[in-house]
Amino acid sequence: MKSASAPLLSIRHLHSWFETPAGMVRAVANMSLDVQPREALGIVGESGSGKTQTFFSVFGLSQGWPGVVGGTARFDEVDLLDGLSTHVTLPAADDDATPVVKNSQRWNAIHHARLAPILGSDVAMIFQDARRSLVPYWTIRQHLVHVLRRQDANADHPRQAEELLSRFGFRDPNHVLDAFPEQLSGGEAQRAMLALAMAMKPRLLVADEPTTALDAINQMRVLGELQRIHAETDVALVLISHDLAVVARVVDHVLVVFGGAVVERVPASMLTSGSEDRLHPYSKELRESQRRRAAGLPILGTTREGGAARRASGCPYAGRCDLRPRLSAQLQTRCDTEFPDELKLADD
Repeated sequence: MKSASAPLLSIRHLHSWFETPAGMVRAVANMSLDVQPREALGIVGESGSGKTQTFFSVFGLSQGWPGVVGGTARFDEVDLLDGLSTHVTLPAADDDATPVVKNSQRWNAIHHARLAPILGSDVAMIFQDARRSLVPYWTIRQHLVHVLRRQDANADHPRQAEELLSRFGFRDPNHVLDAFPEQLSGGEAQRAMLALAMAMKPRLLVADEPTTALDAINQMRVLGELQRIHAETDVALVLISHDLAVVARVVDHVLVVFGGAVVERVPASMLTSGSEDRLHPYSKELRESQRRRAAGLPILGTTREGGAARRASGCPYAGRCDLRPRLSAQLQTRCDTEFPDELKLADD
């Protein structure tokens, strides 16, 4: 029997690599995280940190080759990656010259078969540019009716579609229903995408940078809808963003991601306004960047150890950590060779 406290989604030691002209990119490196039922979880990190690619890899949405190549991912009772490692051969941890060998046809066939009952029903995702995520030659009505028909073939789908858009704040839902994606504003398209996602009645909703391309008013509208969805339904929500203020408004806890791995999990309030003394050095860096941006000041930082040069072993943050130079030579060696274990500092 499954424990009542078991995660809805559990990812352990996920690795996702891609071959590029610049070399092998470790987009996700040793990523582990849990999403609990009905939880609102934020994931923050700079561009290229692996926060989006984690979910793309697990749910078969990665573009490029070879994509996800190792680790485990379980959604409820389904092990999404079980047995797939037999279809890929990886080079040694410190070897970027030897290519990854992968039987993509066999891998994709197994992975897609596992995902077929989940995607579009138990799991829904919305993306940065909603208009590009919708079928350009379908009206919004066609999108919604298509999904609603899968839920209940005998229902009054046009009426349901109108009621659904009304619940998402559209004063003239028929105008939106008859529009094609390119005829909608960015905010309208994003809210229509949210309505489409919720029409699937998912157990997990992953929102990937849903406010990035929106003006301040539409950002508030979309965030308000996400808050309402979490408050009024049993759906688990994952909000991915580089903006701490956006995440803190909606979620309870935040995962801070750097170099393809989680470096910290903290309450959202602690990340934005708590004592910096208790935060990971990278969380402090993100918070300081947010402050400087809000004040109109230049953001300080470095791009050392970018994606193509991501560390093959050791702590992913070692190349940027201000604490490292103050450590003994023995401890610096551990920074370079050991991936940090998770350490629980408090109940939250």
